[in-house]
Amino acid sequence: MLKRKVIAGPISNLTDARYFAAWMVDYISFDFFDDISKEEIEQYKEIIDWVEGPIILADISKLSTISLIFELKEKLNIKGFISKDIEVLNQLKSYSQYLFLKTDRPNDDNDFYLISTMEICEQYPERSFIDNQSLDTSKLVSISASIGLELIGGEEQEVGLKSFEELDSIFEILED
Repeated sequence: MLKRKVIAGPISNLTDARYFAAWMVDYISFDFFDDISKEEIEQYKEIIDWVEGPIILADISKLSTISLIFELKEKLNIKGFISKDIEVLNQLKSYSQYLFLKTDRPNDDNDFYLISTMEICEQYPERSFIDNQSLDTSKLVSISASIGLELIGGEEQEVGLKSFEELDSIFEILED
């Protein structure tokens, strides 16, 4: 079991999905774009079908049509959403309890989880995740345990082959 909540993503391959699920992260996220093809949706579905445990999130920051958001939610069994657009998240409040706002500004006017800088996360520790760009792993032990982490997967060297050394060292710190 991990000492803090973790969002892993964006996931783009089965190797990452299985790795993060094995570490029992809380959430796995996938990035979606307006021009996503039916084949890409099917590839995501195949990955999601292999994963058991984590809550599946869709990063919809690059989607502009609400109908596509609902289509993806239905086809891929999406349980939550990540967005930079607070208005879009407000529209989704009645459809999910897992709503994450990517922001670089403090905001007391919403009850969304936040993915942000360390400075903002310290202001809202119970509902914050440090974004990848702000993560300094050397300070990980001193960060409040109530602040979650966003960890990024990456490209495979070849299908099914990838080094996880850097992530392994982070997970070793996060283990109980």
